[in-house]
Amino acid sequence: MRPRPQGGQQVGGGHERPHKHPCYYGIDTPTYNELIASKYSTKEIAKQIGADSLAYLSIDGLLKACKAKDEFCLACFNGDYVV
Repeated sequence: MRPRPQGGQQVGGGHERPHKHPCYYGIDTPTYNELIASKYSTKEIAKQIGADSLAYLSIDGLLKACKAKDEFCLACFNGDYVV
């Protein structure tokens, strides 16, 4: 997160979804212990990164933004690992 701008009133952040689960399918994502969203609430994360607010796109919103909805893996977001 960038430092608060000079004279800025608020700093906010946004992200597609909080990554709460590691990927076991070949993407190099951290363990549960290293994933901040697996341990802290959105408010706690915002505080840790120095933001006044933090928002995430819903899973439905994420899928609406993707063309290949049926091929999109959500395991890192929801913990549902497809075999």
